[in-house]
Amino acid sequence: MKAKLPFLRLSVICLAIFFSVSKVFAQYPPSPPILTATKGTYSNKVNISWNYDANVDSYAVFKSDNGGSSYYTFISYITTTTVDDTNVSPVITPPSITSTTDSLDSQINVTYGGTPSVTRKDYYYWVRAYNQYGWSDSVNRYGYVSTNTIASNSVTIYCSASSGSGYSSVASGQSNSGTYNHTGLPDGVTRYYRLTIQTNGGFTSLTGDSSPVSGETLPAPSTPTGFQCDNSSSWGNSPQFSWNTSSGATSYIIHRKKNSGSFSYLGSTSSTSYTDNFVTLSQLGDPDTYYYKVKASNSVGESAFTSAVSITGEGIEKKAKEFDALTPDEFGLAQNYPNPFNPMTEIKYQIPITSTVRIVIYNALGQEVARLVDREMSAGIHRVRWDARNMTSGTYFCRITAGNYRQTIRMLLIK
Repeated sequence: MKAKLPFLRLSVICLAIFFSVSKVFAQYPPSPPILTATKGTYSNKVNISWNYDANVDSYAVFKSDNGGSSYYTFISYITTTTVDDTNVSPVITPPSITSTTDSLDSQINVTYGGTPSVTRKDYYYWVRAYNQYGWSDSVNRYGYVSTNTIASNSVTIYCSASSGSGYSSVASGQSNSGTYNHTGLPDGVTRYYRLTIQTNGGFTSLTGDSSPVSGETLPAPSTPTGFQCDNSSSWGNSPQFSWNTSSGATSYIIHRKKNSGSFSYLGSTSSTSYTDNFVTLSQLGDPDTYYYKVKASNSVGESAFTSAVSITGEGIEKKAKEFDALTPDEFGLAQNYPNPFNPMTEIKYQIPITSTVRIVIYNALGQEVARLVDREMSAGIHRVRWDARNMTSGTYFCRITAGNYRQTIRMLLIK
């Protein structure tokens, strides 16, 4: 019996060593997950799933967009055994923009065509499992996405003023090939175009930039012809000028000078006529000589000026000063100043004797709109102001009545 004790002790020691070693070898990384088939036919996602393993703490999924040549982390440290990849798309060939041409009506024609198509796109995945002892190996699988047909009338046109950015939709629901007429564009501004087309599975594909197109390029306008003063002998009125339409012009610019002075800007108009309300045609006393010339303008440039046309007249400032210097030995009504005006203007008048004075403002229909003076006034030079802030733009008439004296002037309110 005593001889058996050493043997028993040795057996117990061996069994303890065996169980200890077995326990050490049981501490191992998880096995590679087994992926199921993955696909996304006629769908907008690929589903990846794999088997459950109680020895796993978490999983990481890796993805390849280029047939398995390289992978990147799609998602990591998840505890589920399935995941959907919605960042997928079939291979879509959209129509190509074949030309972009301009026309002379602020319009660009975008022509596109070709044969749009859709084909299957393969994506590759592999999954690794993790526990406290490390990562498993990986097993490679692939999934794919496709759709059956291109949807009809599914083209959307985009436009931008700069290449590569700033695009916005200008038309949708267009036919899958054809020409889109983009209207209402300013002249001479460069535009770029892109388009998308959609599949019946809801996928879209965007083209690259079209070739730049500058819209219509207008030439600089020609110099106006036929420039003249239409009423050069109509004393007491403002001079009125006219000219012929200039090809390509969108506006006209008028310059003026007095006597031997320098030309300076007077005004502009989109029509082919202009009235200088700052001058009154006159041949009495010592009138000044005014010179006028006009040029055409558009977004590209300006024409040369016409030859100058001259008239004789008095500026409203000179007329007002001369009026102040008069001795009140006669009745008089001066042109209002300023004229045109907005909304205030001053009217000067003189009476040689004490008189009942009435000054009334009428509109173009002859209706009284304001009564500025209606009382007895002493002899002398007087001023009265009219505030027309509640009136609409247009021509008004100021009429003075003093005893047997009657006089009317025309005034122009421009707001």
